[in-house]
Amino acid sequence: MMGSMAGRRLGKMLCIAAISFLLGACGGTTSSGNPAAMLYAASTGDNTLVAFPLNDNGTLGTPIGTYSTGGYPQSVAADPSNRYLFSANQGSSTLSSFAIEDNGALRKIGDYGTGTGSTPMAVVVHPLGNFVYAVSEGTEQVRGFRLDNGTLVSVTQAATGSLPAEATFDPNGQYLYVSNSDLYNPSLSAFTVNSANGTLQPISGYPKSFSSLSNPKGLAVAKRPGGNFLYAANEYSGPPSELSCFRINANGTLTQLTPVPILPSVPLNTRPDALRVDPANRLLFVLSEGLGFIAAYNIGDGGTLTAALKDPVNPNSNTYYEPQGELLNPEWAVVDPNGKYLYVVDSKADIPGSGLGDVYAYSINTDNTITYLGNAGGTPLANPFSAVVIRRQ
Repeated sequence: MMGSMAGRRLGKMLCIAAISFLLGACGGTTSSGNPAAMLYAASTGDNTLVAFPLNDNGTLGTPIGTYSTGGYPQSVAADPSNRYLFSANQGSSTLSSFAIEDNGALRKIGDYGTGTGSTPMAVVVHPLGNFVYAVSEGTEQVRGFRLDNGTLVSVTQAATGSLPAEATFDPNGQYLYVSNSDLYNPSLSAFTVNSANGTLQPISGYPKSFSSLSNPKGLAVAKRPGGNFLYAANEYSGPPSELSCFRINANGTLTQLTPVPILPSVPLNTRPDALRVDPANRLLFVLSEGLGFIAAYNIGDGGTLTAALKDPVNPNSNTYYEPQGELLNPEWAVVDPNGKYLYVVDSKADIPGSGLGDVYAYSINTDNTITYLGNAGGTPLANPFSAVVIRRQ
């Protein structure tokens, strides 16, 4: 069995090498010779961030460094200027702050407490880049920090619902939403954000439960001609599993839209987890942690979702199965800011129980398909859970 796995890995590495050769993979650089794009993956198994330069064709280059975080970095985010990087460290109840050097290397600025026993699950940066927020499951709150040349100064905290998991801002940065993943009391929290001082004001009536919610985890927001829309992945729902869909009203409240089933013909809980919208706000990517596949939907002007990706084996499906069949436990998706590439973090990769994970790269094609480009190659990651991509001129 191990021999067949080793052969499978070798075959995959040779395939990747061939792809790289045929496509002429080379490191993308800026006019100053520094990497034009970087991917930073958070590895919970060894409490590190691994820095990968991205080649012009979207493949991952050789890592340039590994950097220590606090304990169990669950989530990672960058500020809009791509000068700073933050990890939410669940195991040590801290946020780690790093400066991103011109060559893509990270310089540790410091660790900042989020509260004793807070166990932060997610970190998000305000679209203006002046405030950073940690979502903490242990204390069921959001704690906000002012960003001051990379240092973090606590400015606010606000209660959420039960078992908060992820957070996202509306496209204008006026409102912050949190998914509360308690299976028996699922809800969404909504806050008004004071852009001057970073404080959060709960919107009246929230946290609020909606009929379509069931253990909501991943969140994503899209800006369309017909308004702004929020989507939530219900990890334990169905069967079939569903995405909850909402219109974001002018006052920050949410109006529930018709939920969208994932694989309605499959009588299984597919455990949709991570969501990601592409920079053009036209595609919503969904990862199935339960069955290990990528699904995607076109986002209509009015926020409606229709199947986008097509499985080459089953063209009538709304899913796309990774050709090498390697996705076992996909945890996180991130789209390159140029909108051309999708990266998926898999915490288990090829050998379940090994504690090793991987990052898989795909090109996003104009015909609503994705093409597998390769993985992190000879760089196994220790149980990775999230990643972020930055791109510089």
